[in-house]
Amino acid sequence: MPLRTHYDNLKVARNAPEAVIRAAYKVLMQKYHPDKFTGSPEAAERISKIIHVSFSVLSDPVKRAAHDAWIAEQEREGSAQYQGSQDEANQRRQQEEAARRQREQEEAERWRAEQAYREAEEQRKHQQQQEEQGRQQQEQAEETERRLKEWRANKEARGCKKNCVTGYL
Repeated sequence: MPLRTHYDNLKVARNAPEAVIRAAYKVLMQKYHPDKFTGSPEAAERISKIIHVSFSVLSDPVKRAAHDAWIAEQEREGSAQYQGSQDEANQRRQQEEAARRQREQEEAERWRAEQAYREAEEQRKHQQQQEEQGRQQQEQAEETERRLKEWRANKEARGCKKNCVTGYL
């Protein structure tokens, strides 16, 4: 969580002169005055107190110097914590990257499995078509053989010799 200071409360820069601090105080106090604020009166009172305390610290040179020293100390401590949080963030990013790579690898494997399934399915359909065509050809050959036998039987029944044509087939 970022450090919140009296400068932030008054919305001024840390090197702001006293005149800018006073002007910011007046604008904010008018904005958050309990009679003018559109929100709840409790919120207006709370915000007004924060603004007043911030102005009282920043308008007094001794309190302001103490506040600046406190900010510097917090930032020094925060930078050590920041380095720790950076390490944690880097570790978290590495974990997220590893998880992303794992998801991509799983997705690629899933795609390859689906592709292999589709290819196997196409081969199965092709094989079924070839088997069906083979059955149809076999049935046609059997039908032709049956008709030929029938024709020969009819030819013999009528007593035809070798080259007798009877019109069957």
